[in-house]
Amino acid sequence: MSYKMNYTGVDESGSFEPLPEGTYVVSIERVEETVTKSSGLPMVKVRYKVLNDGKHRNRIVFDQIVLFGKDDKGAGMTKHFLHVIGEPYDAIFEVNPQNWIGKELLVQLKIDKEYNSNKVVSRDEADQIPF
Repeated sequence: MSYKMNYTGVDESGSFEPLPEGTYVVSIERVEETVTKSSGLPMVKVRYKVLNDGKHRNRIVFDQIVLFGKDDKGAGMTKHFLHVIGEPYDAIFEVNPQNWIGKELLVQLKIDKEYNSNKVVSRDEADQIPF
């Protein structure tokens, strides 16, 4: 099947505006399991929905959580994320990213100027909400 299209005059950069830098209460809305391109480690692509900020409520933020092994350099980041969302994070346990859906947390966002997009730079427990 073919489609007749005309994109004359359409700006390829789009009209996407990243969220202002700051801290947002978010809920995990969707997860997608994959692997990293460089190391082949398990990775979960996470889609958050902003809950708190009236002007930006229901906006979407994307994140990636690499499931580093115990002896990998980034293991502490993975453990912290699991702790923040109330999932098992110590001893031997199973990670099921589908269980993450609906979990709430705080994320600190910066703007990645190279890609004009948000970058999650930290995550904290939802009970640390400052209001």
